[in-house]
Amino acid sequence: MISDIVIPKNNEAEFIEIAAKLGIKKLYFLYEFDEYNKEKTEKKLSKRIRIKPYHMRNSKQE
Repeated sequence: MISDIVIPKNNEAEFIEIAAKLGIKKLYFLYEFDEYNKEKTEKKLSKRIRIKPYHMRNSKQE
């Protein structure tokens, strides 16, 4: 199964569209911890591709 990791900037739909065209079956969205909004993000997600949101920790937040 082809998968990819992307860092969206409010352009999740574009990543999903491109991934579908490339035959990617699983797409991981990597978000800054303070930028992730579960409800807002889930509304943008597609049923065509398996989506997994993940948080990344900014090293400056220590």
